[in-house]
Amino acid sequence: GELSDEPRTPSRYENLLLKIRAMPDEEFEQRLELSGISFDDGALKSVAGKEQRVHHLASKYLQTGELSDEPRTPSRYENLLLKIRAMPDEEFEQRLELSGISFDDGALKSVAGKEQRVHHLASKYLQTGELSDEP
Repeated sequence: GELSDEPRTPSRYENLLLKIRAMPDEEFEQRLELSGISFDDGALKSVAGKEQRVHHLASKYLQTGELSDEPRTPSRYENLLLKIRAMPDEEFEQRLELSGISFDDGALKSVAGKEQRVHHLASKYLQTGELSDEP
């Protein structure tokens, strides 16, 4: 009975891998930095390079228990992103100004430019706890 025919439940490690792979790039890079795992943009652009760091991070979290291997609920960061994206433009711009994040109308007219600042603001609020991340 060494190899059971029971459906296999994913290991904690596999659950962590799935969670880490599902993270937005910005959160992934932030977690690498916080864990002291070295990377550069080039390394993360290659599938092998990114996957290597996904495993590195999963191993680390398996030891520390820092990232739960429970099925994934949206992270605090993702909840903040959703909240910020839902803000009226005027409130969004006001919050950028208050947080000292530079922008001009041109930057906010482009989807990429606005999204970059959404992430910037979410990162800031994640650290300060200034905007509740409750759903």
